[in-house]
Amino acid sequence: MASSNTSPKTLSRDSSSRCRVPGSPDWTKLALRILQDSPDYLTRLPGIVKALYHLGTDLGKAISLNLNLGCCGKTYYISDNSSLYTELLHNPGRKVEAGLIPIDTDILSSTKQLFNKLGLPCSRNIMIVNPLGWPLISPIIIKDPGLKSSHCLDLGSYKVLPGGLHPLQGFSLAGECLQLSSKTLDTKIELRGFRIENSHTQISSSKTLQLDVYKGENWIAGVWKKSSITLLDKYGEGSLEIKTPFYETPIAMLYPYRFVEQVILEGEFTTVALSAGYEGKSIAIGSQHPFLVRVEPGKLEIKYNRSIRIGPGGPLTALRLAVEDSIIHKPIEYCAEGLAHIRSSNSIVLIYDVDPDTLVLRLLAYSPVRDGVAEIRVRAPIRQAFIDDCRGREQILFQHELGRIPLPWGSWYKVEIDVRKPLFKFKKYTK
Repeated sequence: MASSNTSPKTLSRDSSSRCRVPGSPDWTKLALRILQDSPDYLTRLPGIVKALYHLGTDLGKAISLNLNLGCCGKTYYISDNSSLYTELLHNPGRKVEAGLIPIDTDILSSTKQLFNKLGLPCSRNIMIVNPLGWPLISPIIIKDPGLKSSHCLDLGSYKVLPGGLHPLQGFSLAGECLQLSSKTLDTKIELRGFRIENSHTQISSSKTLQLDVYKGENWIAGVWKKSSITLLDKYGEGSLEIKTPFYETPIAMLYPYRFVEQVILEGEFTTVALSAGYEGKSIAIGSQHPFLVRVEPGKLEIKYNRSIRIGPGGPLTALRLAVEDSIIHKPIEYCAEGLAHIRSSNSIVLIYDVDPDTLVLRLLAYSPVRDGVAEIRVRAPIRQAFIDDCRGREQILFQHELGRIPLPWGSWYKVEIDVRKPLFKFKKYTK
């Protein structure tokens, strides 16, 4: 890691490689780009100090700051030889372009080699697997003409699968997809008082899967349980208009490592995760790629790149939808017994690497909304475990095969777990 005395102009893009993990917005890349192009904008981004620290610099050295005591909502900075500072919270910038690093489920294919080394049984199946620490909120759309599963609707070149897939479990690809009905219906897509105004028709429905498929001018959308939506644009860029029940809209937008809430009459936001509305009457919007939201009284206009996911919920749901959008779903050979069970409370937890040679599992855990916890239960005894926040690495204690990691608000950890061969045959864990 670069030292804190490194000039931001001389920092290389390799400086942030340790902190670039699948399933996370690339905050260090954002910080590096702003340092090189428009450092004044740093003072508009709450949470950016942590990304700068990961780069090996600090806010006091990145930009010349003066003491401004101000009043009446004005923010002040302090910068001295000890690099003391306070972050801007008043009138934060509304443009945060930091896409998520994709999660390739191919990494879970190596679980069969890991199981063999541990002496654990492995019934290999071809599956679509969830690498995240929560049941999938949104349906899955895969461009794979040859994919077959009793869990999918067939759109020809696209297949649509429902949400609800549990952590580190999979949909078997045995069986045949349900065929599309030729009947089309003009129906509305509504969520908690929010309604998509774009012209569209319902082209398929399955009561068994609780899954509907809609077609717009250039897009297809899977709607699961009449609520969560995965929308895929066939031509790369699309737009949506959503009617809302609010004159002034409460907005929670993702900034580096955290969300910031504000109530506005109108304005524009660029982000990968945003929620609109009050608790109990709000929608969450997330995408792997930054999207633009224009807020007006009673209306949201969204311009997105490739795909976007929408569901009922607040800021945590919005970021979970963005993380789900970053998964590269593909058929993989996976042990049906399941590698482990991971669970996230008020947080984001996912597995991003399985190394069968060293018997190491690597996970990412972070908490952008409030204090949370990650729970990990592995199907083999844990030899040792470490957390790394890009500023240092320390060992944490796990009991046998179970571990819990406290995640304070704004925390961001890589987790490394070394496992060993069990002395006795372990029972299969159930959810």
